[in-house]
Amino acid sequence: MRGILIFRGNGRTYRSHGGWGERGTSTVEFALVSVILFTLLFAIIEVGRVMYMEQALSAAAQEAARILIAEPHISHDELERRVEHRITVLDPTALTLQVYWGSHVVLVVAQYPYTPVVPILTSTPITLHGQARLHK
Repeated sequence: MRGILIFRGNGRTYRSHGGWGERGTSTVEFALVSVILFTLLFAIIEVGRVMYMEQALSAAAQEAARILIAEPHISHDELERRVEHRITVLDPTALTLQVYWGSHVVLVVAQYPYTPVVPILTSTPITLHGQARLHK
């Protein structure tokens, strides 16, 4: 049942026509808005992590290309070991390096499987790529 509440103070009269039916509306509104808000927040965090890891992959590929230009007869295992030693953000066992030699250029492609922390769109790993090309 709705009633009229009258509050008096400071020479003014306040009337409230609200009933018990409006008691939980702010809780319901927060529940609806918070789902969208937190989904957007975690999506922004995941995009930031992907960009950070792609930058780390590009740095790994650049480091491998520099090593190959300086020491062209280095073995692939030694190259991976030296690059993995410099990468601290990524799991070094999952990092894959592919080397392509040209007549005056070396191209290094680094790949890394990325699994999102919060699977908003997909729960399968996404392969991130980074590459570097240096001329001799």
